[in-house]
This record gives sequence, structure tokens and C-alpha cells, in this order.
Amino acid sequence: MGRIYEPSKEWDKREQILENIDQGIDRYFESLKELFKTASKAEDEAAFKYAMDRAKDLTKKSEQLITDLKKYTGEKQETSILDFLYGLFDGLTAMSRGDLEAAKIQVEFMSNNIENDLKEKDT
Repeated sequence: MGRIYEPSKEWDKREQILENIDQGIDRYFESLKELFKTASKAEDEAAFKYAMDRAKDLTKKSEQLITDLKKYTGEKQETSILDFLYGLFDGLTAMSRGDLEAAKIQVEFMSNNIENDLKEKDT
């Protein structure tokens, strides 16, 4: 008799991979939220830019998680979420040069949204 295919084992493995990716992405957004909070309290443009540069570095380190998520979910997007995030950080940095207070309000709003989304996910 030949090998019997056990789809439940394959499914369990896929589910475990997705759960690990999901946890990693949650940690990414938790860290991003904290960087946004730091930027929202920046005393000057240099401190704000530093927080945005750290957000870019964090995103760069998390690229594999985002790529894996798309791979395992089969998600196809015309615009990469990574391109969106890098553009967001650059846009906020540019905004801070013209109006630091407006940029700080934006990142505070984003930090609160991330916090609410993470809380909502946990319920």
C-alpha cells in the first residue's frame, strides 16, 4: 500500500507558520507604535527624524515577515505594503520640516490607531 496523504498535518504546519508570522507582525506594530509615540513627543525636527529613521530600520528588519505573510496567504497587491510604509515615514519626515507640530499630531494619531487595532485583535 502507498503512502497515505495526511492533509491535517500539512494544514497544522501551515497554521503554525501563519501564527508565528502573525505574532511577529504584532510585535512589529507594537514597536512601531512606540516609535510613533516617541516621535509625537519630539522636541525638534532632528529627534522626529531619528524616530522615523528607526521606524524605517525596524521595517527593514521585518520585511521577511511581511513577505512570508503574503506568500502564505496568497495575497497579491499592486502596491507593496513596504513601499507604502517607507513612503509614509518619508512623508512624515518631510512634513516635520515644514510643520513639526502637524507631523507630531499625525504620528500620535497613528500610534493610537495601532494601539486600538491591537487591542481589538486581542478581543
